[in-house]
Amino acid sequence: SADVRKKRFAGVPGYVTAELSPVNVSQRREFIVGDGKSYGGYVNKELQRSSYYMVYYIVLSLLNSNTTASWSQLRAAIHSVPFDP
Repeated sequence: SADVRKKRFAGVPGYVTAELSPVNVSQRREFIVGDGKSYGGYVNKELQRSSYYMVYYIVLSLLNSNTTASWSQLRAAIHSVPFDP
């Protein structure tokens, strides 16, 4: 699909909405899913109102040209609400 938001990696659930560098995740930070901004070349498109989404935190590691992925999933689906920047 031409939709950047739906880019997938083999074995990783869902689609990629952002790529954050190690510098951006070395400390606790707020990240709003669906804020319409771009992160690392991926568009974090707005979510449909009053919909439920499963959210995963995915870490990709690269060592000696080998990429590995690990992830965790939120315990429950999140319910989208209108975003007000």
